[in-house]
Amino acid sequence: MEIITNLKMNVSVVIPVLNEKESLPELVRELEHSLSTYSAWEVLFIDDGVYFNGSIWNDISSAHFVSAIVAIFMTLIVLATVLMRPKRKMLKVVGIESVLLVICYIFVSIYIFQNPH
Repeated sequence: MEIITNLKMNVSVVIPVLNEKESLPELVRELEHSLSTYSAWEVLFIDDGVYFNGSIWNDISSAHFVSAIVAIFMTLIVLATVLMRPKRKMLKVVGIESVLLVICYIFVSIYIFQNPH
């Protein structure tokens, strides 16, 4: 059995942070000291933007909710059009999918301007 003694090891350390501005310099110094024995290392500080004020659904405005639902519906219209490739056109120029997209856009625009919050 052969023992490998000349192994170069790379180390990645991932640290979640939130409001840690004051303690980061000390943490970096400690990490530099602790990781100095490795041939290569990296430290990733991740601020994941956690929401701590209860359910996020409580703070979403109705305008955001409606616009998100309409955006999903509009995406489905486009996907259906791409997959089905309809041949018929309304007024020989515009397809029904184009009319539906314009109606959705007008609806959500009016809703957002009437309910900004």
